[in-house]
Amino acid sequence: MAAALRQSGVAGQAVLINLPKSLEAVAAIYATWLSGNHYIPIDYSQPAARLERIITAAEPALIIDEDWLRSFAACADGSPEWPAQPVMLSDPIAAILYTSGSTGTPKGVQISHGMLTFFIRWAVGDTQLTAQDTLANHASFAFDLSTFDLFAGVSVGAAVWIIREDEQKDCRAIAQGLQTHASACGTACLPFWRCWKKAVSLP
Repeated sequence: MAAALRQSGVAGQAVLINLPKSLEAVAAIYATWLSGNHYIPIDYSQPAARLERIITAAEPALIIDEDWLRSFAACADGSPEWPAQPVMLSDPIAAILYTSGSTGTPKGVQISHGMLTFFIRWAVGDTQLTAQDTLANHASFAFDLSTFDLFAGVSVGAAVWIIREDEQKDCRAIAQGLQTHASACGTACLPFWRCWKKAVSLP
């Protein structure tokens, strides 16, 4: 995927990722970085009008959506091989996360690779994550909490359980999933934890 992005001539630019939470979306994030670009994640469940406002404001060089993935899959066997040598990240920006736009137009907030690396190192040290842990990712990839779930765990070899959009509001199912996946850590907004506490009847 990264090789396909490089071959398309996209470099040092914004790649908007309009996909549901999935392994494919995570792969698209890493492919964006490896091709020397930064990603703009989209909350897949948001209204189409808000998506259009973000696209207009962001002016992405490329949009990775399900149509793009289908086209990529159709020609993946003929894709160029990724070079064996290490790839330097040429774009200092890691991601641009857009605010909810509740006060008007959504605003993009830039996150640099340096800022993200500092946060990940702090988070791993503070939570003492290890390769034996499993993180539960409840947050949308468009929300800043997801950076902990997606990158802190990977940095130490931990597993990540991605909670899909159709599962996010089912607190009881998530509680069962936390036990099934033996999740040691997870992040979510306060209203979710209130709902989860009520669903599992915790004191």
